[in-house]
Amino acid sequence: MQLLIGPRGRLIALTGARQVGKTTLVRQMNPDWSYIDLDDPITRPILENLSVDDWLSRYRKVVLDEVQKLPSLFETFKACHDRDPEFRAILLGSSQLLVLEGIRESLAGRAALLELFPLMLSEIVSHRAKTERKGRLGQLLSAESPSGVLASWEDPFRRLNPTTAVESAAWDKMKTEGGMPALWADVEWSDSDKRQWREDYVRTYLQKDLADVAKLDHLEPFVRLLRMACLRTAQLANWSDLAREAGISAPSARTWMSHLEAGYHAILLPPWFRNREKRLVKAPKLHILDAGVRRAVLRKTGEVDGAEFETAVVAEFWKAIRTSRLPVDAWHLRTADGREVDLLLERSDGYIAIECKSSSHVAPGDARHLSDLAALLDKPVLAALVVSDDAAFRRLVPDSGIWAIPANFLLS
Repeated sequence: MQLLIGPRGRLIALTGARQVGKTTLVRQMNPDWSYIDLDDPITRPILENLSVDDWLSRYRKVVLDEVQKLPSLFETFKACHDRDPEFRAILLGSSQLLVLEGIRESLAGRAALLELFPLMLSEIVSHRAKTERKGRLGQLLSAESPSGVLASWEDPFRRLNPTTAVESAAWDKMKTEGGMPALWADVEWSDSDKRQWREDYVRTYLQKDLADVAKLDHLEPFVRLLRMACLRTAQLANWSDLAREAGISAPSARTWMSHLEAGYHAILLPPWFRNREKRLVKAPKLHILDAGVRRAVLRKTGEVDGAEFETAVVAEFWKAIRTSRLPVDAWHLRTADGREVDLLLERSDGYIAIECKSSSHVAPGDARHLSDLAALLDKPVLAALVVSDDAAFRRLVPDSGIWAIPANFLLS
């Protein structure tokens, strides 16, 4: 990892959901480093008794997996870091909440923080098309002029590009199967194998993670909450309704959902208000991060509905922003008179507004909530997009900054 060469890179904390490839990535990049898996209950008490001198003599360069399982090591590594400038460690964890708690208490200012998400569509397309390029989302979000980037992409011959077929096929699969690396391996899996892998993931990993974080003795209420959350993706998080369906209290529902968010399984997209204090108290919009995991929880097959489409688009933006650590805040907008914007991205100089439509044909009426947004917002609208499965890329409303753009193109 590149941060290892800098002074803040002597300790790296890499978090992400289970099975997104943290261990594989780090071990491939650092093959000569010692590797210790703290998921092993036999190993943990042995390592807990090692002194700082023991660590420095045995493990000068070490990768520790599931570091949240042994919190006392954070204090040990603080001493190793301060005593020996040659000490290097990469701390891996599937619970952002517990890893960051250890860092705040012992490694603040010493550890560099990185996140790894399920695969992005742009990564999959780049691999399958054998191209090296920056994803279009990254280009759009970081461009000095987003509207200028959109204009530069408008190409009447775009659909003749051989990469377009790769983008379209990958997006169709992403909407239903999500981005877990195991399901995108070059070895083809049968539909039955994929379904079984997802169901095993939900049972053994997702539920196990929450039990670890929330100290749950009984998982049944959480399983009910998880199912209700999956059913309500792309809807406002109504804590009272979720709690009632799960048979728990509203504060517990809010806490458990925050654990799902910290475990990289959910996105709680906050609402935008001109009054910043209101943003903290109004209901967020709920999205389940990975489409395949959501479908496994619901045991759903078949066509993608509008909520799933919206969530899949939001998840790609979310992963791009967080992976590249872009200075962009993500919101949803809903006004008292019923006006909604699915995704409102705030930069220091303005906003990019996105409306998601699963339709294969969009019309100017689909952009009605994007018109005249500047009157509501406190900064300029840099670009407005209707993202859909319509293959045509065009300026949707003449003489405006509102574009219709194919999801498979934008997200690749």
